[in-house]
Amino acid sequence: MKRRLHITSEELGYLILILLALLGLGIELWFLLGPPGWPTTARVLIPPTSTPIPTPTAAPTPTPDPAPLLSQAESSRRNGDFDAAIKGFRVIIDGFPATSQALSARLGLGQTYLQAGKASLAVEELNRFLAASPDDPRVPEARFALGQSYTKLKEWEKAAANYQACRQARPEIAAYLSDLLGDVYSGMGQHRGAIEEYRKALEDAELPLAQEFRTREKLAASYQRVKEYALAVEQYDQILRKSRSNWYRAQVEHELGTTYRDWGKTAPALEHFKSSAAAYLGSPFARLSVLEAQKLAPGSIPPLQRAQVYYFNRDYDSARQVLRQAASVAGPESSYYLGLTEKRSGNYVQALREFDELIARFPGGSRFGDAWLERARTQEWSGDLAGAVATYHRFAQLHPSSPHAEVALWEAAELLEDQRRWGPALEDYRQITQLFPAGKYKEKGLFRRGLAYLRGRRPNYALASQAWQQLLEQYPRSELRSKALFWLGKALLLSGQPETAREKFALALEIPSKDYYTRRAQAFLKGQYDVSPKGPTVSPALAMDLPQEKEAFRLWLTTWHSDPAVNLDSNQGETWRGDRHFRRGEALATWGLTEEARDEFSMVTARYGGDPVALYQMARYFQEKGLYRLSQGCAEGIVKLAPDKDNDSAPRHLRKLIYPVYYRDLVVPEAARYNLDPLWFFALIWQESRFESTATSPAQARGLTQVIPSTGQYIAEKLGKEDFVLEDLDRPYISIMFGTWYLGEQLRELDGNIYGALAAYNGGLGNVFKWANHQEIGDEDLFVEDIRFSETQLYVKLVYQVYLIYQELYGSD
Repeated sequence: MKRRLHITSEELGYLILILLALLGLGIELWFLLGPPGWPTTARVLIPPTSTPIPTPTAAPTPTPDPAPLLSQAESSRRNGDFDAAIKGFRVIIDGFPATSQALSARLGLGQTYLQAGKASLAVEELNRFLAASPDDPRVPEARFALGQSYTKLKEWEKAAANYQACRQARPEIAAYLSDLLGDVYSGMGQHRGAIEEYRKALEDAELPLAQEFRTREKLAASYQRVKEYALAVEQYDQILRKSRSNWYRAQVEHELGTTYRDWGKTAPALEHFKSSAAAYLGSPFARLSVLEAQKLAPGSIPPLQRAQVYYFNRDYDSARQVLRQAASVAGPESSYYLGLTEKRSGNYVQALREFDELIARFPGGSRFGDAWLERARTQEWSGDLAGAVATYHRFAQLHPSSPHAEVALWEAAELLEDQRRWGPALEDYRQITQLFPAGKYKEKGLFRRGLAYLRGRRPNYALASQAWQQLLEQYPRSELRSKALFWLGKALLLSGQPETAREKFALALEIPSKDYYTRRAQAFLKGQYDVSPKGPTVSPALAMDLPQEKEAFRLWLTTWHSDPAVNLDSNQGETWRGDRHFRRGEALATWGLTEEARDEFSMVTARYGGDPVALYQMARYFQEKGLYRLSQGCAEGIVKLAPDKDNDSAPRHLRKLIYPVYYRDLVVPEAARYNLDPLWFFALIWQESRFESTATSPAQARGLTQVIPSTGQYIAEKLGKEDFVLEDLDRPYISIMFGTWYLGEQLRELDGNIYGALAAYNGGLGNVFKWANHQEIGDEDLFVEDIRFSETQLYVKLVYQVYLIYQELYGSD
């Protein structure tokens, strides 16, 4: 029986593509359709150029060109679409083996395997590259990737050999390679060798502080392992002399404490543990230091301080235990934190008892007013909203001269608004403005009073306008001026006075600082009242580098700085390229050490920050290298140097460097899946990460779209990504896929309302339903004012402002 030859559809597709390429047709088809199995989000569909139909005469056979294929594969690698990149590199290696592109593809394939966590395959391909081209100028780049791959495989000797070869080839970054060699020797357990390499690294006196600190920490740890404690202490002391971060100092003080403890020197160990605990109460190292201090000398750190460290590290059980043990000698501060601990633990009844006891025992104490406020907040958390309002009111009535009385009325008014009890809320705002004319809420009280008049079934535009007019007249330099003018204009417009409304909107535009409310006023002047999109509004080109815009920028620059004949594309005068930190940053960036490269490049941008031509040249360089945040920073630096320092009036070419459309090949098709104007998503990325793919927040939100781990896992399950790991959030391909899906999910839940979707993206869908009173969002401007999380409210405002800029720069006419 004959065996049937089985070829998968994917393999057949690649064979067809190679055959077509040999006929001179493959490149165009590749870009039209992409290779089989490639996700549609990883490319932009490029239509063929229209040409006349040729006459049927003999024509020479075109020479196949794999260059576009290589460019597409490299783009997929940069986007983090490793499967597509691997397939693309393979097609070039198999279909065009004798070309220079095949050699580049081999190197790219090895690097992609390394990024994808497939170190063994990376080693194979990188060694093939070295065997095929031992004199290639990219040999050090390949050897560095080999060093990383062997490190992941724990083949330490091979890793060390490759790093040593790199150090010899690239002396400008010898310090970084010595640091990596120290890591290798440490992994081998050869701590003396590690110490020697770390010391070599620190011989470079011009290392950025961040790199110096990293190396000193590792050197100190190596000294500890060989029991040379005095030398370890010396390294930590060097860090403390230079560090200004209390968070970091808490960590270093803890490490000093453990060093002295292991050395057998209890007294200095205890002092450093105390210093760690005092440096930053919320640091996890402060908590560890408290535990260590208790072992060495129980009670050496006072109970209240221990409890505060536990509390701010969310270890409520430990905080409660300490405070209860010290209850007999507790003062108002301890009683206050005990109440807070019970509240945070969800023990609301007990928390109320603690605050009541504090109020009774310490009527003149430092926490008397705070205890009243926390009592009301505890009632609110427990769901007793009426009781919370009553507590606020009772305190304000009993203690009207307390600085906390104004706060009590403000929080009562907010709580009443949340319950849609507009009348009592208005009364509280009135009392704030009358009883506390010099208080912190005097201006906000007037503003919220006006807003409250617009609520309910019968909005009173006249009284609302009166409140805002009073705010403008009584406090002419108020930070709320643009806010009051916008809302005054809107109230006048809604009450049938369009001309007067336009006058108020125009006054808002005269305020020098362009904030959210001046942008909204500008939109109203154009008749653009709605925020949520009604459909795509973006031109398909999304062009950033138009020649006419670039020339306009050059001419603008010559009006206040440089020679009219300046050639922005020329390398002449680029003295920054000769800077040692630039050369080091360039090598580090090429080898994928992006964080270290940024540290070096930042020193260059600081040095040349007063030269707009240099800043522009660096902005373009960083753009080309994919260091987008640095590029934007340089472009913003030019605006700050300009005479008017006005972003809005800067040339379009410069503004597009500040507000770019990177990753458009990913964003546009993914946004289309959810009927989302891609400009909204570009604005979201700008606000979340400034297009820095490896950005990480203190809350561990990661990537371009700053997805937190739990949300990332949720999205992965919804999209069927079974092999998802948290590191995938650093891949633009994944981050944009997840971010657009998640924003699209919020849009579906909120009937397409973009303000609500953005608020849900940042603050949670459940909170949005609460702020909208579980109803459809009607007036979007009112909804923004009802967002109770200040961070989320600011987030929505900022994304809207950035969206308007993107719309101006890239939107269709």
